[in-house]
Amino acid sequence: MKTNIDLANLPETLTGHQTRQLAGLSAVLWMEMLEQGSVPDPVKVGDRWKWRKADVLRWVADMQARGMFS
Repeated sequence: MKTNIDLANLPETLTGHQTRQLAGLSAVLWMEMLEQGSVPDPVKVGDRWKWRKADVLRWVADMQARGMFS
């Protein structure tokens, strides 16, 4: 997880961009993982897809524990 991101000021639902920043992933890798079902499921908010911050933080911590993210 990127340490220069202020988690307290992030909204409860995140855009794909915010989620990629937390994980430190490129847009290409994010899309590949999304297509494979390897990232948390998004939720529909209005006409946009977003990710729950709690789900993303849990997912990133799990990936770090597995040695997949630094």
